[in-house]
Amino acid sequence: MIKKLLIIICLLFVSLQANSLLPTKKIQASAGITDMIVSKNKLIVATTDGKVDMIDTKTAKILQTIKLDKIKDFVGELINPKIYSVDSINDKILIVAQVSKGYSEIYEYIAGKLSKIVSKEKKMFILRAKYINNNKILFATIGNEMYSYDTTTKKRLWKNHISYSKFSYFQMSADKTTVAISDESGDIKIHNIKDGRLLEKFTKNNLDNVFQIDYKNDMIITAGQDMKTFVIDTTTKDSYKIKANFLVYSCALNNSATTGAYSKYQNNDVSVFDTQTKNEIAILTGNKMNISKILFLNNKEIFVASDDKQLNYYKLK
Repeated sequence: MIKKLLIIICLLFVSLQANSLLPTKKIQASAGITDMIVSKNKLIVATTDGKVDMIDTKTAKILQTIKLDKIKDFVGELINPKIYSVDSINDKILIVAQVSKGYSEIYEYIAGKLSKIVSKEKKMFILRAKYINNNKILFATIGNEMYSYDTTTKKRLWKNHISYSKFSYFQMSADKTTVAISDESGDIKIHNIKDGRLLEKFTKNNLDNVFQIDYKNDMIITAGQDMKTFVIDTTTKDSYKIKANFLVYSCALNNSATTGAYSKYQNNDVSVFDTQTKNEIAILTGNKMNISKILFLNNKEIFVASDDKQLNYYKLK
């Protein structure tokens, strides 16, 4: 009887672990990863050590590294700046990086040359910037001010104070007409990119800081400090929650928003699930530190980055 019971327990354990996946491939970045995007079969990876790595998605090799100059910290010592975000369009790379006195600067890297778009003289605490088109960008400050900016004329097109809550994250729609913004309040706001107008506000979902969001195909997924991820349909205004077992630091959707992913456990495992049925597809294991970014390459391939310099690649079955 005891032997039969042990067999049943073992079979149940194997069944529960059957959807767990170890990394198919491990990639070494220059340092801990803060942000990443994919562009023309290259991963562009921002790090905590003042470097941006360009990694071939097929060979997993670093093709090139952009290195920013050292800065002085608050006691005057030279350190490598933390890079907050990266983006790319038409072989140009947009970089937001820490500078002295806690301020930020925005750089553009074109044909091997790095130039400043927004300098520290502006005394701004910028956390994230993305291209709207070839000569316009959208960026946000820690004080939750959003700016549309022309990189050619170096003039502000509009500015909007989103809320009095500390800014967390923003993600533009694929057609770059709207932007979804998260902050410390837990609310999600959608604004028009052309003029900055508020279009929609989603409340009563996450009740605390939303670290990250993704916004694809009229769907939003959230990563909440309250240990919940929400999936919101911006068309029907319907939403549902999934309870995690730890703070949800990162989340992502595939391009069609049929599959989602979020950091679920204290051991940094990532849950991949069907956004319609809510069924779990896989658990991505082997991540060493807090998850900083999840990125779908396509419906079956996922990159997971963390505060560690190891970038994990998974291929779903």
